[in-house]
Amino acid sequence: MINTLILIFIGISAGMAVSAGVFGFIVAIGIINRLMAATDTAKLALLYEDMITTGAVLGNIVYIFSVDTHLTIIGLMLYGLFFGFFHGALAVSLAEAIKIMPVVEKRFSLGRAMPYIIMMFAVGKALGSLYYLWNY
Repeated sequence: MINTLILIFIGISAGMAVSAGVFGFIVAIGIINRLMAATDTAKLALLYEDMITTGAVLGNIVYIFSVDTHLTIIGLMLYGLFFGFFHGALAVSLAEAIKIMPVVEKRFSLGRAMPYIIMMFAVGKALGSLYYLWNY
């Protein structure tokens, strides 16, 4: 019994540490600030915080307890769309945070082509995901 309680404590502690690291990373690269600035919704900062926390908690509950969500094809499409938005914003914020895009843009003279290059990254990611979905 005591071994089980110790394992539960260690598991919860490790999960909290990893979660804090992920959220710290998201905050450090400024993805939330960039989204609020881009959409001119800084006045809704508390709502952003609530939605991020709610999404993390619900995502963990669904993952840990294997909750069957019974999503229809429309629900799965919306989930994929929003998940893609998040990952795209995360990737662009990370690239911007490490200042790689300006270096690549200047080094290869890609000024007007950058939006198309970023779009090709997104299309490549989507096609790779579809390939994986259909073949595995």
